[in-house]
Amino acid sequence: MVTKHEEDRTPEKAIEKAPIEKAPIAKEHVVEIGRMQHSDEHFIARGCRWSTNDIIKMAEGLTPFPVPLASISLQGDPWNMYSFDDFLYHVKRMNAADDSYPIIYDYYGVLCNGWHRVAKAILAGKTHIMAVRLESMPEGHTIKKGK
Repeated sequence: MVTKHEEDRTPEKAIEKAPIEKAPIAKEHVVEIGRMQHSDEHFIARGCRWSTNDIIKMAEGLTPFPVPLASISLQGDPWNMYSFDDFLYHVKRMNAADDSYPIIYDYYGVLCNGWHRVAKAILAGKTHIMAVRLESMPEGHTIKKGK
């Protein structure tokens, strides 16, 4: 026969008596996504590499014009994503994108800055985005082929 004292020590009774508390989420449990900076960003085309900062400076003072989002090619991978972490980083950048700045086309009409703003506008259901087109390209750095 099981005594009252022994009955209180069964696993079922211990679970019933245990207070249910939610553990606080500590900062170390939050997954950090890469910091957003464009000091190391660049645009690569036609065998050259341009600093994003130089491209933005060249676009200053140009008059923005509306571009239908449907006219922008969605082929390719402008961010060269290799992992889910890369994807999350770009989602974070897209969510933080400031659509008060126009996207920037290079001299040849290739989108060289603003893919996060384009993605944000498309997902928001917009039909147009403001853009500028560079009248010339800043000095780029030639990309050397492997030796």
